[in-house]
Amino acid sequence: MIETPRIMLIRHAEKPREGEYGVAIDGSPSPQSLSVVGWQRAGALVRLFVPLPLPSRSPILRPSHVFAAHPTETHPSPRPRETVTPLAQALGLQVDESWSDDDDPARIAAALRDLKGPALVCWRHRSLPVLAEELLQRAEVPRHWPEARFDLVWIVSGDGPRWTFSQLPQQLLPGDRAQSVPRRVPAAGVRR
Repeated sequence: MIETPRIMLIRHAEKPREGEYGVAIDGSPSPQSLSVVGWQRAGALVRLFVPLPLPSRSPILRPSHVFAAHPTETHPSPRPRETVTPLAQALGLQVDESWSDDDDPARIAAALRDLKGPALVCWRHRSLPVLAEELLQRAEVPRHWPEARFDLVWIVSGDGPRWTFSQLPQQLLPGDRAQSVPRRVPAAGVRR
């Protein structure tokens, strides 16, 4: 069976609200880490990406690769890695932090498109639309990942030379929304 290439994009899980501290993986207070709710989402992602053995027609595939934007001077938070660490552990994979959102999105997209097997990429929300557009090679993704949304999966699937874009609300935690983010409508006749 030939598997369609699939790259699943998520934003890191919830960060602390104004005036709160996050919690590092060892339980110590950390302003750069996930909030308690963020750690709950990180744990819930395991069942989204590694479902119990039930028949499923979900566009989500069990990842063969797990990537997270690595911390930089501009973005020192380890939240992307923290978000996917429970999932990577459940899969027996290492979190690959080869890139950051400071790196060239075209180069990252090219490397992701060449992978064998499904990939999960956990990134920072401001850079996700640019990365998704580079993967898709068309301006059809939403222009912005909303500041308050931690509950979406953007899916870029390859079928020959044409790649498609879809969204799936995670619906893992109370308060998660069932709606996707409005997509950009491409201008007639404009192709990248």
